[in-house]
Amino acid sequence: VRVDTGVRLAAAGSALLGAVMALASSVPGMATPDNLVDSPDVVFHLNRMRSMLSSRDISSLGATGFYPSGFHDLAVTALQVHPMPLVTAANMVVLAVTAIAWPLGCLAMARHVFGPRPAALVATAVCSASFVAFPSYLLGWGVVWAQLVGICLVPGTFALVLAATSRHTEVATVGRGAAVAGLALALPGQFFGHPTGIVTVAGLAA
Repeated sequence: VRVDTGVRLAAAGSALLGAVMALASSVPGMATPDNLVDSPDVVFHLNRMRSMLSSRDISSLGATGFYPSGFHDLAVTALQVHPMPLVTAANMVVLAVTAIAWPLGCLAMARHVFGPRPAALVATAVCSASFVAFPSYLLGWGVVWAQLVGICLVPGTFALVLAATSRHTEVATVGRGAAVAGLALALPGQFFGHPTGIVTVAGLAA
């Protein structure tokens, strides 16, 4: 789909703006890359990462039954690319998801909802990092890192739903066939990020 250069520049600038704002609100609270959140849930997540590393098994079907492992898979992959403390890997994945996946997904969704309007893209980037409820709150509460990842993926997945089903093809950024193929890949990732993300996407689609 042909896109005006001004819209492309607005999208790129908005993505950068959203990332900077997300990091500006998250990094001070984290203080240092190896800062440990004071929460019992952290023990579970770090133990799961350690178990995946030692067993070389990153399946969501563990010995205790199903638990979505998208977050842990990302962290363990990062550890194999560049060895670092478990806590640092977890914190870096959280920052990457909230500063990259979340604002990019919001921009993709806004692009399909509002069309190629630079002002809407800029406003979306600002809004994506302006609310304490999400993603900032989930960075420390719980901590529900798996659910954080799942919800951060929702806007991008929903953008593909819009591209695959909308009759207004003039606002689409990808063709219907490409959107369907993208959904075939995105939905399993959405589920293993956290099943609540699938429920959220289904509710928005309905």
